[in-house]
Amino acid sequence: METLEQINEVIKNYNDLQALVEEKVAILEIIDNKYNTAKGIEEIKFEDDNVYVTCDNTCMGCYDSLSFSFPLVYLTLSDEKLKEVAKADMLNRIEKQRIENEQKDLKEKQKTEEYEKEQYLKLKAKFES
Repeated sequence: METLEQINEVIKNYNDLQALVEEKVAILEIIDNKYNTAKGIEEIKFEDDNVYVTCDNTCMGCYDSLSFSFPLVYLTLSDEKLKEVAKADMLNRIEKQRIENEQKDLKEKQKTEEYEKEQYLKLKAKFES
């Protein structure tokens, strides 16, 4: 059975952990807009090896929220190392998105070219007959 002192110690440690998350999120938010806290952090959850953050994004009377997550290990990094890691992650995500967009554009171009070729062949067949 836990004593009141032990429970208070757990609560203090949990509050310290939440404060640490808020400090790290403030750093992440400067580096990458993926970690935008909008009008402030509403909830912090820990699950598996990730930290999940839900933020208030209330706008013009409408309730809305946004959320993001990051690896729990980020909490162990120095501020400078966290900046490096966050920037590298952001650049990797941007590059991955660029490649996906290029592939999508290429598929669209191929599809358009196939359609135009089909139309040309139909017109050609129509005029040759």
